[in-house]
This record gives sequence, C-alpha cells and structure tokens, in this order.
Amino acid sequence: NRRYHFLGIYPFDATSNSITNDISGISRVFTTPDEANMDIMAAHTMVNSAGATPSSVEMTFEHMLSKVCFKVHYDTTGNQDDEFTLTGFTISNIKKVGTLQSTFDGNNSWSVNQLYNMDFEWEGEKVLESEFQLWGDDLMLIPQTIAPSVVNINIKYKYNEDKNGNLVDKEVDTYLPAITWQPGLQYVYHMILHEDDLITFNQIEIADWGSPQQGGAVIIK
Repeated sequence: NRRYHFLGIYPFDATSNSITNDISGISRVFTTPDEANMDIMAAHTMVNSAGATPSSVEMTFEHMLSKVCFKVHYDTTGNQDDEFTLTGFTISNIKKVGTLQSTFDGNNSWSVNQLYNMDFEWEGEKVLESEFQLWGDDLMLIPQTIAPSVVNINIKYKYNEDKNGNLVDKEVDTYLPAITWQPGLQYVYHMILHEDDLITFNQIEIADWGSPQQGGAVIIK
C-alpha cells in the first residue's frame, strides 16, 4: 500500500529559507519578529492511497508557539492611599531564533539558538488603578526553557512614599521564575509591586491557546 504524508506550516514564509528535507521530515528556522505578533502553525496527515480516488486532504493545524502575557498591579492590602504609577518595564534575554522540526510521524519539536536573544520594552505613565497588561496583547514566543536567574525583568515606577502626594522614583529588578514554555499554551504572569521595593509573582496561569484550526485542501494526483 502506498502512503502519502503531508506536512503543512503556516504561514510558510514566516520561516527562513534555511530548510532541510530528509526522510524523517522538514526542519525550518524561525526568527521572532520584534513585535512578537506572528503565529506559527503546523499540520500533519497521512493518506493510504490504495485504490483511492484523488481527493482533498484535511489538514488540522496546531499552534507551534507559546503565548505569553505580562500583567502588573500593586499590593492592595496596604494603605488605600497608596499610588503606584508604572513608568517602565523591560524583559531581557528571551530566545529569538529557533528551529522547528516536523517529522512525518506527526511530531513537532523546537530547538533554540542560544546566541540570539531579544528584549521587550514598555515606556509611559500608567497609574495602576487596576491590573495593567503590558503591550496590550500577548507575545507569541518560541517555546523555550526559562532557566533560573536568566530572564531579567526591570520595572520603573513612581510611588507616594511619604503619603503626601509626592511621588518618588523607584526601580527594581527581578527574574522570571524557572519554567518551560510549551507550544500551544498561554502563560499569564501576574506581578505585584510592593511599597518596600519588592516584586512578587502570583501563580502563573496556564491554559490552552485555543482550538486547532482546519483547512488547506491538497489534491492527490
């Protein structure tokens, strides 16, 4: 019996021309755009062609990136007269380049290039009356292992330390907790600013990104 394996990557031009094809599958290099706003999806299907009439092939695409969200608030258990104004947020040392290996048995895996990092920076003035999401949307990032004390977070803010309405400039650094981001999952970080120059993390929310998408008619000839 003849079997045909189909591999699909969308959008195909999001990955570089550094493509490798062999008997096991396809390998392509992906570089995260500066805005981290591009999704990568992959699909695999196998068709047994014995005696079959040429027909369309249904491809079920799955998300290959991790969706990451950063939210900031302040400790509301203290004095209700507290005022925190966020003025800057930078996260550094996120891996920028990775290779997606898609095999003909339907497995997908990433390997990251350790030489290329990227930073994300937000600047402005945001009074933290409620939880604030940085950049207004999630970042779409290459799945990767966040090692301890590697991904740095720098937060700048103003705080009415003397309780008389005089805002004092503050700056504090911390690291992203160790974790491995998996493809197709969303990670929501809730960071809490405290009056004693401390940042704490609430438990990370982890959820499925969303339902797989179907499409792409390929005709067997």
